[in-house]
Amino acid sequence: MSNVCAWSKRGAAAPVAERLWCAVSLQRRFQNPAQPTAVPISTVNGQRLLTLKQAAVYIGSHLWAVRQMLRNREIRYIKIGRSFVIDIADLDRWIERKKIGVVA
Repeated sequence: MSNVCAWSKRGAAAPVAERLWCAVSLQRRFQNPAQPTAVPISTVNGQRLLTLKQAAVYIGSHLWAVRQMLRNREIRYIKIGRSFVIDIADLDRWIERKKIGVVA
């Protein structure tokens, strides 16, 4: 049997043993939630903060795509005067969030 409670998907009343199994499997699944991994502070040419153009080059994208990410609040940024800068650690976290896993 898989880790997913089959009866809950079908909307039918499950037998008592099945309900207990589902409750125990959910408790085990959420007992130790995944901890966020610490992202080491990285730099590019000794800089921790990048302009939008530099951030676009760093992630291999266009400037308009980085601006769109800022508008959609996908990446945290710092406003200095009239310009924006992005922390490299935030770009690295964004890259990690966007990765798609491989099913073996």
